[in-house]
This record gives sequence, C-alpha cells and structure tokens, in this order.
Amino acid sequence: GWQKVEMKDGSVAGVKTEKGAGALYTVDKQVRNEVLGAHVARALDFPVRGAEVPAGDKIGDKIVSPWLDGTNLSKMHDPSDPENVARMNQLRFFDQLTGNPDRFMYGHLVNRGNVMLNNQDGKIYGIDQAMCFRMFETPDFSLLGNPSRSDIEGMYKSLTSLQPDFNSFGRGGGVAYNRMM
Repeated sequence: GWQKVEMKDGSVAGVKTEKGAGALYTVDKQVRNEVLGAHVARALDFPVRGAEVPAGDKIGDKIVSPWLDGTNLSKMHDPSDPENVARMNQLRFFDQLTGNPDRFMYGHLVNRGNVMLNNQDGKIYGIDQAMCFRMFETPDFSLLGNPSRSDIEGMYKSLTSLQPDFNSFGRGGGVAYNRMM
C-alpha cells in the first residue's frame, strides 16, 4: 500500500510499505531492489519512478518515492503517443537489463499495473521495481533505436558508477550487479 505524504519542503511523496513475497523476495530484498532499480533508471535517464529509503531509516520495509497522480495501464488502453511508445521501449529494455519479470517478460507486457500514465504530464512511468535482479534477459538494444557504440559505452560508464550503491545495499558482489553488467 501507498500512503500519500507531504514532505518538510512542501512537496508530495508516496511511502510504500513492502509486504514480501516469499523466501526469494523478502521485504528487505524488495526494498533494496526498488531503490537500486530506481538508481539504474536514473543513471540511464529512463522513465521509472524514483525510490529511496526514508531519511534516517535503515533498510526496513518502506520506500519513499515521488508521488504520481495517474492511472495504471490495467485501467486504460495502451498509450499510442510516439513519446510514450519510446518510453515503453525504454521500460522493456530496463526490465531486460535489471532482470525484472514483474512488468515485461520475454518482450511482452505481463503486468499492466506496473506502468502508470501520469495525469499531469501525460507520460508513462514504470512503477514497482521490487522484483528486479531475478530473471535476466539479453537486453535488446533495438528498443533504444540501436544506439551507437559510444552511447552504449556511456551507458556502461553510468552503470559502473553505481557499484558503490550496490555494494552499500549488499548486492554488489553477487548476481544483481554482475549479471546486469
């Protein structure tokens, strides 16, 4: 569940309490995945809602994210706006890269509830990265318009800069970081 909260600076955010989904997706692992997935998306400038551990908290059962006032795709038709089509392709690539089986799997949208259309800007955003770093696929660079070698090297450099984040969340030396890279 999400709770809408007003931050000290007057901005609006959402606090999500993770519930866990068995031994593979414990609450603390879901929190780590949400935050690290958001860091990957930010490094690549992909349309994924941010997530952080609440200020002053240790990794527990909560994340804080920017508030999105919108509708998830389970309640509407697919957006056909060309910019949103490109954003959807970025989300597909992101899920392949981060091993997230909870939105797209093998190129098909399997969970429409994890894509939201923001009512304020009309753009789609990926939400809920709690299952990241589980089922990796080879990323399909054609989803990004076949970027140049230089573009891919820039992406790689941006991702390598995240290794300290993965290390601090206890996910740097194992499958999560290494398989993504």
